[in-house]
Amino acid sequence: MLRRIDRSKRLSRFLKWISPVLAQRRGMPMLVGTAIVILSGLCFAVVIPALVISDEVSAALLWICLPLGLLYVGLFVGFLGFMLATPLGEAYRSSE
Repeated sequence: MLRRIDRSKRLSRFLKWISPVLAQRRGMPMLVGTAIVILSGLCFAVVIPALVISDEVSAALLWICLPLGLLYVGLFVGFLGFMLATPLGEAYRSSE
């Protein structure tokens, strides 16, 4: 199976195309990742309270999902820090 993937012409062309595109836009994967985390967190923030309000599930589910909500916040802050670390770089640190 892996040999077939390694010999794939389509995958090879895709990798040759995507490499320069991502090299020119280095922050794009981080921005896309942040957008996905925000979208997922918003869906999470709408669905869980809606389930609790509708009495389909107990309110204990809200306490169970609290760590998952904190995970979304942590991922968002991590992505944000990762995105800001590159443009600020060493010059920002040395100016203090």
